[in-house]
Amino acid sequence: MRFVLNKSFTTQGKHGDRIVLVAEVFGLGLDAERSFQVIENLQIDLRPGDICYVIGDSGGGKSTLLKLLQDQIRQAGIFGQIVDDKSLLIPEDEILIEEAGATFEEALSNLCQAGLGDAYLFIRKFSELSDGQRYRYRIAKMLSSGAKVMVFDEFLSTLDRDTAKAVAYCLQKLMRREHRTLIAATTHEDLLEDLNPSVVIRKEFGSAAQIEYRNPTPAISHRFSLIETITIAESGREDYGQLSQFHYRAGLPSATRKIFSMRRRGKIIGAIAYGSSLLTSSARTRFLGYSPLPQEVNRDFVRITRVVVHPKYRSLGLGAKLVKETLPLVGVKYVESMAVMARYNPFFEKAGMTKVESKSGLVQEAKDSLELIGVDFRTVDQLGEEEYRRVIQCLVEHCPYLALTNIYGHRTKLSTDGLLEDLQDHSFTKRVLAELSTLAEEKAYFIWRNPTL
Repeated sequence: MRFVLNKSFTTQGKHGDRIVLVAEVFGLGLDAERSFQVIENLQIDLRPGDICYVIGDSGGGKSTLLKLLQDQIRQAGIFGQIVDDKSLLIPEDEILIEEAGATFEEALSNLCQAGLGDAYLFIRKFSELSDGQRYRYRIAKMLSSGAKVMVFDEFLSTLDRDTAKAVAYCLQKLMRREHRTLIAATTHEDLLEDLNPSVVIRKEFGSAAQIEYRNPTPAISHRFSLIETITIAESGREDYGQLSQFHYRAGLPSATRKIFSMRRRGKIIGAIAYGSSLLTSSARTRFLGYSPLPQEVNRDFVRITRVVVHPKYRSLGLGAKLVKETLPLVGVKYVESMAVMARYNPFFEKAGMTKVESKSGLVQEAKDSLELIGVDFRTVDQLGEEEYRRVIQCLVEHCPYLALTNIYGHRTKLSTDGLLEDLQDHSFTKRVLAELSTLAEEKAYFIWRNPTL
């Protein structure tokens, strides 16, 4: 659809001393009306689903252009509901995960697409965010509105440029997938590659403007611009430690075998850890058609125990890249993974792993144990002596063997007396309860068969 934009400003009115002085110094006439044309007969062809990128210097008329275009799109009535980043009113006490979507899954997706992929941010209030985070939350709210047209002035201007590129890349993917229209104005030209626009408007000072209609790269083959600067190599625990704060389970399991890190210009932006597999797994048995002996599990299987990507670089496909490129480097026949987050983000499948339906009795066993104990691991220090004694006794009698072997290691012989002694330490008891909580979470199971072995 073609839109024709015109806008001029007229100056006339009372002339104060300073206005008269400006007129004298710069030779301006004050005896008649003066008209300044900001936009003159600018014809823009725009279709629903287009991504329009307006570039220009500050003061060149980008905001005026946006307002005119937004008004005409609204009048046209064929593009759908419009939302712009200037009109959102967000309460200061609003919690991100509660209001970023109609469902948990939708809220999680919107936050990640807006560059807020850190789990610790999900539960924070709007008032607790930095300026850059507040801006990104506005994007998530705009996504959750269901509007078919999103309009941004000074698009991503408050963000560092790597983060801006990442958000621009994620946003254009989502908009194209859902056939929504994006109109963004900015002084920055560095987002051109990642935003991958179909219409580019270069607004100059005065009334001049240049329009370029492009054939954007198909979404399936369009890659994040910084991907070529990323490398993956084997590393160690110290490297993983630089990112552990961004994983909801910060520490590494004791039986970690290999760690690989992802770097950009020498800085670690992602890491993956491989460790010993569980000795029994109903999903593994379902996939193989038999239950392997412990010797075979220890020889031929490893498990992905941690995958973490720096929040700045999430939702860009780097998790799948990290998994896919390191799977063959571990050197075993089978690689497994069980993860809660994989229920919402299919990066294991994108990396080539096979998803197997898992209905493990261990999950229910862990849930039953937690119900018997009735204690949150974060509240252990608040228990009285008698309450704490009952918790210990319940753990000794009902804690699943798997939870303890994940802490002690598979080769450790567990004794009741030793466990009772260790549970006298509140920090150890917290660790056991945290392991139980993790086991009680519904997880997705994935497996990969090494074709070279």
